[in-house]
Amino acid sequence: MSVHRLAGTGGTPGFGGAGEQPMIGTHEDSGRAEAILSVLRAASAEYETTPRELADSLAALALTPAAETRIIDQVHRTNRDQARLRRRKHELTVLAAATRELTGTSDTTVLLERLVQQVHDMLDADVSYLSEADPGDGRLRVRTAAGVAGSRFRDLAVPTGHGLAGIVAETRTAHWVGRYDQWLSRHGDRGGTQTNRYERSLDGAFAAEGVVSLLGVPMLSGGELLGVLFVGTRDEHVFLPEQIALLTTLADHASVLLRIARKLHDLDTFARRLAEQQQADALRDQLTQAALDGDGFTRVVETLAGALDRPVAVLDAYHETVATAGPPPSASPDTVTELSVGSRHFGVLLVGGDSGLDAAEHRSVEHAGQLCTLLALKHQNAIDAEHRREGELVRDLLGAAPERRSDVERRARRFGFPHGEVAKLVLFVVPADHREHAVRVLRSTLDGAGLVGRHEDFVVVLLAGGPAGDVRSLYSGVASALATTVLAVRSATTAATLATAFDAARRTARLLTALGIDDVLAAGEDYQPYVAVFEPEDHHLRAFLDATIGLVSGHDRENGTDLMTTLRAFVHNNASPTRTARELTFHPNTILQRLARLSQVLGPDWREDERFFRISFAVRLDELVERLHGPGIARQPQPGTGRRPPGAGAAEGECGDSNVRKWLA
Repeated sequence: MSVHRLAGTGGTPGFGGAGEQPMIGTHEDSGRAEAILSVLRAASAEYETTPRELADSLAALALTPAAETRIIDQVHRTNRDQARLRRRKHELTVLAAATRELTGTSDTTVLLERLVQQVHDMLDADVSYLSEADPGDGRLRVRTAAGVAGSRFRDLAVPTGHGLAGIVAETRTAHWVGRYDQWLSRHGDRGGTQTNRYERSLDGAFAAEGVVSLLGVPMLSGGELLGVLFVGTRDEHVFLPEQIALLTTLADHASVLLRIARKLHDLDTFARRLAEQQQADALRDQLTQAALDGDGFTRVVETLAGALDRPVAVLDAYHETVATAGPPPSASPDTVTELSVGSRHFGVLLVGGDSGLDAAEHRSVEHAGQLCTLLALKHQNAIDAEHRREGELVRDLLGAAPERRSDVERRARRFGFPHGEVAKLVLFVVPADHREHAVRVLRSTLDGAGLVGRHEDFVVVLLAGGPAGDVRSLYSGVASALATTVLAVRSATTAATLATAFDAARRTARLLTALGIDDVLAAGEDYQPYVAVFEPEDHHLRAFLDATIGLVSGHDRENGTDLMTTLRAFVHNNASPTRTARELTFHPNTILQRLARLSQVLGPDWREDERFFRISFAVRLDELVERLHGPGIARQPQPGTGRRPPGAGAAEGECGDSNVRKWLA
């Protein structure tokens, strides 16, 4: 463009000073100026100039063809630059708005949805979506989408290495395809090769949405793939570098959002865990305080049940309920915590409920289990100490020396047991691994009404009275609770004869065990003659003779009678009064009168089968002693007095019974 200036007579042109002439353009100059302005307007985005108008303007300038071509190219470049600047300005505006939204809200899901929608609008796409990489399995899961018609696409999860997303994820660079179906036919070898990109759910979703062209750019943060941002069209499209650059910029922004989202998630997780930890710490403090308050398991169970809003129960080692809060837990409780220390098992802590416990709740249950274990251990130690004292008392009662009698009586009173009123001793034979359980069951059943202890290989119960049915119920309860064979021997006794009663019961138990009898409640006196024969000892034989025919010998001594001779003859003659009278050379009526007196001394049932067998056995044994040692035991003034020294009398060969010889020795 040339500027034409009119010549003047002085002064500076264009300033209308003195002596100056105004600059006046010609019509031709005005036309050229208008043409130049038209060309400038064509190069500006603020005006709409048609190609025809631009050509006319250039023609008015009378330029050479080459100059016109250069001007037209420059106008087009200027138009493109201005369009790019406008687009960049719009992008920056969008990014600035997104940044403001980022600082104004913490809901990253909403921010990502808005970002994808902005991508959708700015790139004029038909389908836009963001797939987030799963940190666990690496799958790309659709986080948010725009322009999608069906829900199938929104639930899409692409395995690693499949689809266009697989290439973007592997190369960490942007990729696009003009026709996705053709690209898949080249790269989606369905035969299962290493380059197979086909994935049924992915490609089915694309087909359902009608996606033809697709562009994907990676979302990276420090080399880590956070996801892939996609735009697609339903018509074949060529993605320009400017579009790829724009999507990359928006993907970077989305990466920031995802990173922030993960950080916020981590912070939320940390805050939640911290709150759960603080709550768990507070609950542990409450549980500890409940354990220290001295109310045993009840307070601990109630505190745990209230905090978890679940039923809680404590069962002992024998599955009996110790404490419970809420309805009883179901047969399949949610959590079972064993209460044990080393090899000692005290029971279980049961927590019910329909849903699982979280980690903090599990730790609280474990802490409650530890506290219950300590309580059980403390309780068991106290019980063990009390039971040891009770067991020691039972052992001392069964074999206390005379000088310790007063101490034993004092200790018995401490247990509330009337020592002077002991009436029954019951000896239980149970397997070794069931004895502690048997002691526990017996103590629980008696509830302080008797003493229970272990002595030698037996469990011994001392009772102060009560009907025989009490012993039968004890036996039934133990046999039922142990679910194993139980042999029991009961014996009437007094405080003064406890040791003797225990020894007799022990021998009876051994005799029955040798006979294969291990599951019966037996009366010791029923087996006295058999014990005397098969396990004879001096005091056992004397006790048997005294209990059987001692009343007869005592009657003879006190009244100067000789009923013992009549009794012996009656036994020898098979309980026949006639034959007895013939042997003693008495009238039968005399024998009948003597037999009547014997009934008064021994009781009316002395001639019945079992009783007469015992009396016959005692008579023959007494005669044996008399034959070997002189006067029989039954004829001596008092048991144990006037007896000849051992070994006196007949030789050992004169006695055919080796057990009797053992006693005589």
